[in-house]
Amino acid sequence: MKKRSKKIIGGLGAATISGTIAAAAVAQGCGNTDNLFDVTPQLIMAELNQLASYNEPEAGQPGPGGLAGEILSAIRMELTTQNPGVNFDISSLLFDPIILSDVSTEGQGTYIVRNLSIVGMGRDTTASPTLYNFTGSTNLTFVRTTSALNVSNVEGFTATAIDAATIILNATNELNGYERGVTELSSTAGSMVTSMTTFLTDLLPNSNSIVPTTLDFTEITSSAVERINAESFSSTFTLTSGTALQLGASAQTYNLTGTVVVVINIGNPAPQAESVSGLMGTPT
Repeated sequence: MKKRSKKIIGGLGAATISGTIAAAAVAQGCGNTDNLFDVTPQLIMAELNQLASYNEPEAGQPGPGGLAGEILSAIRMELTTQNPGVNFDISSLLFDPIILSDVSTEGQGTYIVRNLSIVGMGRDTTASPTLYNFTGSTNLTFVRTTSALNVSNVEGFTATAIDAATIILNATNELNGYERGVTELSSTAGSMVTSMTTFLTDLLPNSNSIVPTTLDFTEITSSAVERINAESFSSTFTLTSGTALQLGASAQTYNLTGTVVVVINIGNPAPQAESVSGLMGTPT
């Protein structure tokens, strides 16, 4: 089974993840409740594929249940076990969805999904949060007992801690000297520009009685980063000068200034800007 390669920020370390979990096999909804051996491969495929593009739900929203939830819990618990004193949350997972033929039958009641290539991101939820990348090509073994589907050998992963402050610092510093069409930005820095554009677009009608149709930042100059908050994943910096162009009939230009606070959402393989405040735009 060939898997397309996926990219994730940061390097990879050598913290091995392995373990065994048990989950109730819910046959209802799989089409055949008379013979669980017939429906188990479909169950494994459907439940595992729920996690193929997993992103941590927003606060108050439920996470995956059933077998998918147990697989997710297994990864989280094993990350915690391998790193004493660290309490992990899984922020994201990414892998190619499997098909039914990827679930091999290995004797009565035993099934294996081989060479499943997974990348993901997590965070330590202790007092000083740290980001983690993890990746691996793993074999997932499912063994059916009388009343449960046991998932074993969740192993083959490696995990590496990422310095959240460094991610935010590097992305913020990319903005200094930005020129539209010239400067190539990382995904995180690019999301900051997008978020600032959205913020300014929403702000200007209230402050200047002008409704821009489309705004596009043309250049940005910023000071050194004033503050990084690695616990809330945010940065504060001074945007000393810059311009934004209102595209359309008026072609209005705005001068940009402000002490900008950017909050980063790490629930994606590449952290993205979630919100912006403190930016000002003045028509020229």
